[in-house]
Amino acid sequence: MKKQRVTTSTADDAPEAMEYRGFDAFANGMALMGVAASCLNSVAAVNGELVGFVADRWRRDVDLGQSMVCCENWNAAVALQQDWAKHTVQDYLAEASKLMQIASTTYLASHSTGPGEKQRESDPKAL
Repeated sequence: MKKQRVTTSTADDAPEAMEYRGFDAFANGMALMGVAASCLNSVAAVNGELVGFVADRWRRDVDLGQSMVCCENWNAAVALQQDWAKHTVQDYLAEASKLMQIASTTYLASHSTGPGEKQRESDPKAL
């Protein structure tokens, strides 16, 4: 089996010199960099979304505790807790939907390119 030689090149002829065994290494590398950038943007969007969600939930939990201390009877305390539980479930469902939307955007963006194709821009925060 004859070995193929990969030549080094300057920046001017990099795309032409990086073909190896039928694969365009430059185009594949550029596509991989685009996918990696999209994934990093999505990770940042998920982290920001989760930090905001946790901070908001924590605020609401503290508000519930303060409101329950001021209740004059058990019925008022139970009503507050029921309202809190209902809103908590709604908040978690809404947050899960936002996170799935970010994941969908990332998946579609990362699977939209092949070698030699331009990476589609994805901005998870624009959702």
